[in-house]
Amino acid sequence: MAVPDPDRARSKAASMNLLQEVMDHPLDPGYIAAKQRLRDRPRHTIWSTATWTIVAIVAGVALAAAVVQLRAPKPAVTETRALLASEITERRESVRSLEAQNEALHKQISTLSSQVLSAAGTATATANLGEAIALCSTPVTGEGVVAVVSDGPGADTDDAARVQDSDLQALVNQLWVSGAEAVTINGTRIGPTSAIRGAGGAILVSLVALSAPYTVQAIGSANGLQIAIARSNVADEFSQLHTAYGIGLEISGSSSISMPGAAIPALKYAKPVAD
Repeated sequence: MAVPDPDRARSKAASMNLLQEVMDHPLDPGYIAAKQRLRDRPRHTIWSTATWTIVAIVAGVALAAAVVQLRAPKPAVTETRALLASEITERRESVRSLEAQNEALHKQISTLSSQVLSAAGTATATANLGEAIALCSTPVTGEGVVAVVSDGPGADTDDAARVQDSDLQALVNQLWVSGAEAVTINGTRIGPTSAIRGAGGAILVSLVALSAPYTVQAIGSANGLQIAIARSNVADEFSQLHTAYGIGLEISGSSSISMPGAAIPALKYAKPVAD
């Protein structure tokens, strides 16, 4: 006769108790407690919702008012800005007036110099006229070429699409080499002491700030200058700049170009040229 194993009987009873517990309590006690807390939480009423809505609106209006007040220009700042703008305008007008007076005096000096040289003799007058042309101190008129150099389409965001001072230097040097007798950039005469250099985002020519597009005029043989530029390395360089960045160069001939005289530089040191 077989004797029942007491350990096996207890194991079976424990398994039945575990199954009974799962059947009677399918949810975890912690989950039940959390769910009960959610049920016991007071529900939002219409008044509480309206209260929170009003609070949010008031906070938004207060924040918007603070932002507007912070961004609004202060009276002192506005007055200072207006004063500076007025002073800048006055200084510009004063500079224009002085430039006009300087030009008038320069023309007067040129006229008087021409009268003195004419009285001195033809040979002396011719020699001094050549020196005046070399110094760019006398107005000149004649045929020549007009070259317009413009920035690329992306110049506002890409500095590489802007015309650089080196680009204008190369073009002006090529015009001199090709036989130009006088050159201007945006109306500013290029003389022996003139410098073309960059300063920040601007290009200075004889300390005069210029902006694109840059109109370069050269007096000389119109056909000769155009052919020389077309055959030069400068034309190839500008072609590459146009392909890469859209920088433009347009050259055309002109039957009559007039250029003003440049200011005569102050002579600080000189010595005779050895024969």
